[in-house]
Amino acid sequence: MKTSMPSRYYCYIAGVLLLFALFAITGTTLSKIITNLDTLSAQLQAESSLQDASNFASSDPVLLINRTQSAISDWMMYSTLLICILLMLFSIPFTLQHYKTFSEIRRANIRLNNQAATLRATHKTIDNMLEDIIHEKKQAARTSEINARLAAIINSAEDAIFSLNMAGFITTANEAAIRIFGENCEGKLFLNLFPPPVAPKLKALLATTAEQNSGSTIDINVEKKKQRIDLSLTISPIHSENQEIIGFSVIAKDVSDTKLEEERFRLAVEAAPNAMIMINSQGNIVLINSEAEAMFGYSREELFGKPIHQLVPASLRPLHNLYVQNYLEAPDRRKMGYESNDLQGQRKDGELFPIEVGLTPITVDKETYIISSIVDISERLQQQRALKNLNVELRRKNQEMEQFIYAVSHDLKAPLVTIAGFANRLKSAADFAQKENHIHKLDRIIANVRSMESLLQDLLHLSRIIKRDLAKTWVDTNATLRNVLDSLEGDIKKKNAQIEIDGALPRIYAQESLLFQCLQNIISNALKYSKPDVAPVVKIFAAYEPGHSGVRICDNGIGIAEQHQERIFNVFERLNPEAGEGSGVGLSIVKTIIEKHSGRLSVESAVGHGTTFTILFPDMK
Repeated sequence: MKTSMPSRYYCYIAGVLLLFALFAITGTTLSKIITNLDTLSAQLQAESSLQDASNFASSDPVLLINRTQSAISDWMMYSTLLICILLMLFSIPFTLQHYKTFSEIRRANIRLNNQAATLRATHKTIDNMLEDIIHEKKQAARTSEINARLAAIINSAEDAIFSLNMAGFITTANEAAIRIFGENCEGKLFLNLFPPPVAPKLKALLATTAEQNSGSTIDINVEKKKQRIDLSLTISPIHSENQEIIGFSVIAKDVSDTKLEEERFRLAVEAAPNAMIMINSQGNIVLINSEAEAMFGYSREELFGKPIHQLVPASLRPLHNLYVQNYLEAPDRRKMGYESNDLQGQRKDGELFPIEVGLTPITVDKETYIISSIVDISERLQQQRALKNLNVELRRKNQEMEQFIYAVSHDLKAPLVTIAGFANRLKSAADFAQKENHIHKLDRIIANVRSMESLLQDLLHLSRIIKRDLAKTWVDTNATLRNVLDSLEGDIKKKNAQIEIDGALPRIYAQESLLFQCLQNIISNALKYSKPDVAPVVKIFAAYEPGHSGVRICDNGIGIAEQHQERIFNVFERLNPEAGEGSGVGLSIVKTIIEKHSGRLSVESAVGHGTTFTILFPDMK
């Protein structure tokens, strides 16, 4: 804001400047006059010193000069004072006006500053209003987007979703409601969607929801198009900004499939051959089948909702509760056990009985349940005890048999050696040398003695195999087979036999010495029981079955009739005694070795077409 100065101010300034100029010129002139008077006074004083002072007393020029100087000085002083007064007179209105002007300027500046502050505040307010308007627009757009998404979610939901006013009329309904109830529900009374027996319950539930200001759930069923639909209704209050109830929201979930699955599950539990009990996370029974009723002597009504430890002996209940709690922290499928103690159940009459329990966790609606499969093992334990006693008896019988075999072999060996010795001495006697029939009889005696010795040796060997513990290792079957063929080299050459090995044989997890005996006995039998005038051919292959590896040995011998194929593994069983020498224990030893390894032994044969033996050993696990 600019202000122009009045013209009188310029007059005042011009007058003041003029007075200053006049005062300056007058002062300068008077100063020169005083200077000249000072010079004149000095000269007069010099002259007066030469004359008599009395002559100049009346007309002393110096005195006049001094008076003149004094008058001039007085004039200058008064003029200066006058000028100052005039200046003051001139300056006072100017100063007052100037002060007034500056005061107005200051007040104007203050007003301008206040106006500027007001404008800044107004501008800030306008900016804030603009930001609020922009935020509200964004919020409105976001709310609109959220509402659109919410509407899309509600319409795409599989559950029927309603909003009701306080009178119970439907204000909005999604597409699932139309699909479930088969009609457009908006504007209709909610209770009219359900059959008459259900409507009073829903009306009471709406009243309870409004009264308690909390949600509630009810399971009902309706019939649409001659089809029953099971629904789970969840009713919740809708609040205004003042937290007043202005209506209700209803979610109707179709639980028909769930109910069907529950029914199927219940029927499956009911049809289970074992006792089945299901408990919740609090340890209370929620499901029980008829087998469990029969096992424990309780009815369903007596057990439903009761703690599971009611079926456990009182002494084990604290441990049982702790076990259930620990199991729920890390549920998995496993058997139940209390360390080394046997599990026991308690019937209604207090009788205790041994049980075996399998636990399976399931999750339904985010809640964990435990299904217990319970088996009464009283009979099994009795069988186990009987089997244990039988094993003890068999072990005792085996020991007696081993002692008998050892005694028989030991006691018979000495007489056999004596008989063989006497027979050899008789053969070498001079009086027997010329009697051929006697020599032949002695040879028969010696041959029978040797056969008996072989038989006793095989019996001892068989008893040792039965008694001996296995020392399994991974065996190179190819190397073991080479050792077997080396041991049978004489018989192979004697029979002019041909041994064919087709490919590499597998490594077998077994005791090597016993595998050696199996291969040796089978190949030896193939050489013994060959066809007359036909060179034996023995083919050896690798054999595999799931979880097993072994050897298959085929020959072109005389073969075995199908009805006799099981007999060849019996002790002392020889189907063709004339076909070759032997004790009849070899294949019994093979069978014992395979059984001791938990392996498999099979034979395929036909008379005149040879025989195939297959021995299989389980792979190491």
